[in-house]
Amino acid sequence: MKKENIKRIMIIVQVLINSMFLYELVIFNILPTRYLIYVVAFLVLFTAFKIGIFKKGKMNRYVIVLTFITSSIVAIAGVYVYHSRMLLENMTETTIQIQGFSVVVLNDSSIEDIEGLEELSIGVNTNGDVDNLSIVIEELQEIGTTMVVYEDFTSLTNDLYDGTVDAIVFNETDRTTIEFDYPDFDDETKVIWNYEIEEEIEDISKSVEVTSEPFTIYISGIDTYGSVDTVSRSDVNMVLTINPETNQILMTSIPRDSYVELASYDSYDKLTHAGTYGISESVATIEEFLDIEINYYVKVNFTSVVDLVDALGGVTVYSEYEFTTNYLDYDIEIGLNDLDGLSALAFARERYALPNGDFDRGINQTVLLEAMIEKMISPSILLNYTDILDAVDGSFSTNMTSSEIISLLKMQIDDNDEWEFLTLQVEGTTGSATTYSYGSLELSVVFPDQEVVDTISTYIEAMMNGELIEIEE
Repeated sequence: MKKENIKRIMIIVQVLINSMFLYELVIFNILPTRYLIYVVAFLVLFTAFKIGIFKKGKMNRYVIVLTFITSSIVAIAGVYVYHSRMLLENMTETTIQIQGFSVVVLNDSSIEDIEGLEELSIGVNTNGDVDNLSIVIEELQEIGTTMVVYEDFTSLTNDLYDGTVDAIVFNETDRTTIEFDYPDFDDETKVIWNYEIEEEIEDISKSVEVTSEPFTIYISGIDTYGSVDTVSRSDVNMVLTINPETNQILMTSIPRDSYVELASYDSYDKLTHAGTYGISESVATIEEFLDIEINYYVKVNFTSVVDLVDALGGVTVYSEYEFTTNYLDYDIEIGLNDLDGLSALAFARERYALPNGDFDRGINQTVLLEAMIEKMISPSILLNYTDILDAVDGSFSTNMTSSEIISLLKMQIDDNDEWEFLTLQVEGTTGSATTYSYGSLELSVVFPDQEVVDTISTYIEAMMNGELIEIEE
């Protein structure tokens, strides 16, 4: 092939790669205009420079290698931009929730998969989500199992333990009910089959101009691994009030056991149980509890924390207490602690080893969240960019739009402002009460201090009115 043809091909390839990269960059719209101009100018000038070299007939192996390297870098950058755009679109504007059903056997059972239950018996409590249960039962009957019907979870679980039935099937939202009678149920059983049913959910977002108007985000941390869209208890309940004009973020933590009125059921329950009725129930319940409006929500799960902290290269948190976590036995010291994904999860989940139980856990959760946010908005994020993309894929779910998130990221890139983090926590007294989810059974709950709740509502209202707030000690 003639040198002139090789030159033309190299220029055409370079121009095509540059064009595709710029197309993705413009569609993604994450770069402020001035930075986009810099990128365009660099690519145009660099391509023009190579064309000038080729016209002068100076095509040697160094020029070829340089062309190959620059084309490869731009192509890889284009792939990353595309991957980022697709990832953001997949995790935003959530329209589904997942009802997860499990078939469970005892740990010492020889049954390892669903096929092993052919001609054997499965217990099921039909008091509950009848429509979805009927779908699951139909699936199970196709393999030749015998369904044994129960009207309560106590009898259902008792018969599994004494061998009356070979397995039981239940919605994962009911696992907490089972654990009330059998606290070690998770350790004494194994899941041999999962079945997921997707349900459409309504859009409950209340959109604002997020780069100029204050807004609130409800963060729900569900107690599951796997899909973040699974309906489950909400063990982490935090409200972020963000003012992009004053650069303040107020993190309000609400104990999972707070005794609150469920918005849709006119009955009191633990806040954590609101999550079993869907994310919209948690949002509406907290809105009424704090007398605020929640604009958006973000759902995360155990997988989210572990993967993201590891992708960030770990985080550093401050602990007021020295303790050993019950989950995985991590030793936490007074002062600064460097945590990886699993130790960060253990730190955020621990309450039994802390002097003030769930209240101290709420503080630790806000400390961890602040550490993660600071790491994510720092320039060092670029060093682990691909790992972070993989970590958030499937681990986060939100009803914010991708354009709203992009506009926030774009603002941070353009301004590079520091944010002031403020923390508040709902306080209360521990006691016992009946709950909507557990009927006449009395559970340990936290009765919120109404004076504290009113004070928190006042701070949030002030931020939403655009005021620069200062938390009084």
